[in-house]
Amino acid sequence: MYMRSLLLLALAGSLAACSDKTEDGLVVQAFDPASLDSTFRPGDDFYRFVNNKWINAHPIPSDRSRFATFDLLNENSLTTLRAVMEQAAATTHKAGSNEQKVGDFWASGMDSVAINEQGLAPLQPYLDKIDAMSSTADLMEMAAWMNTLYAGAPFFTWVGQDDKNSTQQVMNLNQGGLGLPDRDDYFRKDMKSAEIRQAYMQHLKNVWMLMGEEEAGAAAKANAIYAIEVQMANASMDRVMRRDPHATYHKMDIAGLTAIAPSVDWSAFFKQLGAPAFDSLLVGQPDFFRAFNNMLSTVSMDDWKSYMKFHLIRNTSEYLSDDFVAADFDFYQKTLRGVEQLKPRWKRVVETANFSLGEVLGQEYVKTAFSPESKERMVQMVDDLKASMKVRIDELDWMSAETKAKAQEKLASFNVKIGYPDKWRDYSGLDIDRNAYVLNVMRSTEFEYKRTLAKIGQPVDKTEWGMTPQTVNAYYDPSNNEIVFPAAILQPPFFDPNADDALNYGGIGAVIGHEITHGFDDQGRQYDARGNLVQ
Repeated sequence: MYMRSLLLLALAGSLAACSDKTEDGLVVQAFDPASLDSTFRPGDDFYRFVNNKWINAHPIPSDRSRFATFDLLNENSLTTLRAVMEQAAATTHKAGSNEQKVGDFWASGMDSVAINEQGLAPLQPYLDKIDAMSSTADLMEMAAWMNTLYAGAPFFTWVGQDDKNSTQQVMNLNQGGLGLPDRDDYFRKDMKSAEIRQAYMQHLKNVWMLMGEEEAGAAAKANAIYAIEVQMANASMDRVMRRDPHATYHKMDIAGLTAIAPSVDWSAFFKQLGAPAFDSLLVGQPDFFRAFNNMLSTVSMDDWKSYMKFHLIRNTSEYLSDDFVAADFDFYQKTLRGVEQLKPRWKRVVETANFSLGEVLGQEYVKTAFSPESKERMVQMVDDLKASMKVRIDELDWMSAETKAKAQEKLASFNVKIGYPDKWRDYSGLDIDRNAYVLNVMRSTEFEYKRTLAKIGQPVDKTEWGMTPQTVNAYYDPSNNEIVFPAAILQPPFFDPNADDALNYGGIGAVIGHEITHGFDDQGRQYDARGNLVQ
């Protein structure tokens, strides 16, 4: 899926104000000329002419690294969902109901006293199990469990559509296992990268000291973890190569995977993962798994234990006691992104709930934030933008007639999703209570992972969404040849059903056009109208 670009953010920021309705039903003025800064001549600096007053009125908050209209809408979405969760928590509901889950999730996440008293206790059984590892089989059993948490250590597994047969859902194996954001972060020679690596080493050490290690022992474990990650990074594809879907498409059966990494009992691994039987899978980076296979015999079990423990903590720190939250924030937000202040707890809990209980909250969000009139207006706008794209394709003098026909076929086949799903996900099998917050998050993550595992061998559900309605974003999915616009982005200043066409086409129209063109960019163009990767 392709997310918004920074250019799109600039375009969105150029809109001043679309109309909206206040709580008493009054219509707010669709566009306020006073929002323009006449101290700048539009012919000299149109960006400042349109945006300067907005920028001055919206300084970057201390808990963010940037702030634009996307972020402003996200703040509104979080506030709406906070009210939903608070109300659910304040009321008694039937056990197992969605309302009970939402209320208990909120209560457990907001109970900072209990979270701090618990410390690492909720994770201790899992840390003990890592300590008990004594063989490759034990390590792979823990790797399977860690993947159900989407921890990606020592690699990622996930279920998705077969790039070359979009009607099939298949298991995928991909490189992973790194604590820094990108494999190149381990090798860049510039001063800033060196400083980040030094800060990461200190972070590794700090986490181990929080776990009770003395300074010398923490430093030794930090060095061991970093050495493992350097080997993994060295065997990983860089970002440029990973943009080529052909370079990451390697279909094989279990025997083929075993030939690449014979030290692993892959049948046992997938069984421990909880996957149903399958005939074939996709391996994104065979060289990574060859290197991983070699590491199984060269890295000591004690070092693997240190590595797995750290990555368990790394993926759960946000839901643990304040000391772990602070350590995680200090490196991953302050050092890497320049964020000065931790977000308030309520925002962090709502953001986590957006993943853990996404469509439960989504149902409540759309009740107040999206109308049938908005959907009708959006359908018309998408049709208009597709018609414009059709004309542009026809008028291209450098494109052959055969290629134009393929492009037009693809454009005409676009599936469009607007606002929210036609059917909502079932969360009845998910257990949420008012005890350990981190365990609620872990259970919800495992629940979601198992939901995706059940797709293997099943028909593709074309009604499924890859984003929740309360997500301020949009996307193009090449395997389904679809463009999707959640309700949360269909708000002023991007879109308002009561606003003039000029404002809507300048706002959400730019987003629609942006997503349409993803179907024809360096990646999207390699997929046909049916969502299959072609030569």
